[in-house]
Amino acid sequence: MSRCSHRKGLLLAIEPTDPPGSIALGREGRILVFRSLSPGRQLSEDFLPLLSEMFHEVQLDISDIEGVVLCAGPGSFTGIRVGFSFAYGIAQARSARIYPVPTLDTMAFASPGGYDLIVPALDARKGEVYTAMYRWDGADFGRVSEYISISPENLIYKVISHKCIVFGPGYARYRDIFNRNGVGPYPGEQELNGVLNAETLLRYFYRRDDIPGVEAEDARPIYVRPSEAELKFSRRRL
Repeated sequence: MSRCSHRKGLLLAIEPTDPPGSIALGREGRILVFRSLSPGRQLSEDFLPLLSEMFHEVQLDISDIEGVVLCAGPGSFTGIRVGFSFAYGIAQARSARIYPVPTLDTMAFASPGGYDLIVPALDARKGEVYTAMYRWDGADFGRVSEYISISPENLIYKVISHKCIVFGPGYARYRDIFNRNGVGPYPGEQELNGVLNAETLLRYFYRRDDIPGVEAEDARPIYVRPSEAELKFSRRRL
């Protein structure tokens, strides 16, 4: 099946990187249905019942899926593992492709204009945020930094001299630190902090034509630092 026909067919979008996560269904450039998990719920427990409910609503079936669009990280290690597990299972069962999309790119897509530097931020815990920096160029934007894990204080040092907007769960988590140091507050920031979801992911995917699909076994998450489990394993080997 061609890349174009995959985009016209039924797509499942999964955003697992910012708990509790969300899922959406789309076809031919339109969002058919979108659901966000309730706070405190687990994607691992609610994914299949929620997906079944969504298929019932749009009168379709899991056998209709032709591709899986997935926020690939950085973000919650557990969420990424769960999201990739579901995406892999569905893609394998349907001989469908997975379209991994960097989480921070998805957030940058939803940012407002009028700023020289776009800085989406996710809560990385341990006193840090996951982030990258972007610039708008006309109707499109481009990433101008690596994906990094950094303390709010060091991020402020990097961006304070620019007309920038920092937003997302990472900004919300450390809002007081950012605001005390001259970064924010911003108009509509509460709504902007919640832009990361499966609906935004799918809209971003439909907007671009340069996001390649891969076979399920070739899909890889984006990590910018080792997980706690990996660190513990490394310490035991010393």
